[in-house]
Amino acid sequence: MTYGINLRAIDELTDIVPGTNVMIDGPAMIGKGVFARNIVYKGLRENQGIVIISAKETSKDIHKWFDGHNVDLQAYRKQWGIIDLLTYSLYPPDERENDTDNVKYIDGAMNLTKIMYTMENIVDRFRKDGITEIVIVIDSLSVFLMYIPLQPLFSFLHVLTGKVKEWDGFCVAIIDSDMHDNRTLSTLKQVFQGTVEMRYQGDDTAIRAVGLSHQPSPWFRFKQGSPQGG
Repeated sequence: MTYGINLRAIDELTDIVPGTNVMIDGPAMIGKGVFARNIVYKGLRENQGIVIISAKETSKDIHKWFDGHNVDLQAYRKQWGIIDLLTYSLYPPDERENDTDNVKYIDGAMNLTKIMYTMENIVDRFRKDGITEIVIVIDSLSVFLMYIPLQPLFSFLHVLTGKVKEWDGFCVAIIDSDMHDNRTLSTLKQVFQGTVEMRYQGDDTAIRAVGLSHQPSPWFRFKQGSPQGG
């Protein structure tokens, strides 16, 4: 199985073995969501099954982003599923769309049991279609923390990351580090094997991996924009 973060400079220095869970850590608005979508793009190209648990954007927003960057999600329709936690809070019942094979709507980040159940069902669908490599993207833990106390979220992540290990999958979970205290960050990091850190470096965005090799990687420039290959 081959997992990576789709940034060649770091992928050449790290070894993301099956069952790895990683936190993407950096200040708000730095581009963590774009970075995660690069991982999604890599997974789609490599016939991996992708589950996006989105508390920050609607499934329509995610579609628009990929369409705007010339990625046709329909061409990969057997490989992805979105668990949309936002749409229910934005639209009245008569304006909401029904679930599809690819998009499942849940009434907010507080419904952890249904999120877990839905994620498992999507992964089961992948496996029935012969897709064995699984990538889970959580965007973002900071939204969950707006509605859920730290301890229940930690327990949920403990179970979820355990499932990822059981599936020999790969999970990335985004968090806005500047929104939380050190206790919260250190507690949540306990369930992850490593961290991808992002920071501003002058006018650029820099990125490094910690915990995914014998020592932290150097800081590398991350270019915002279209999904990046390699």
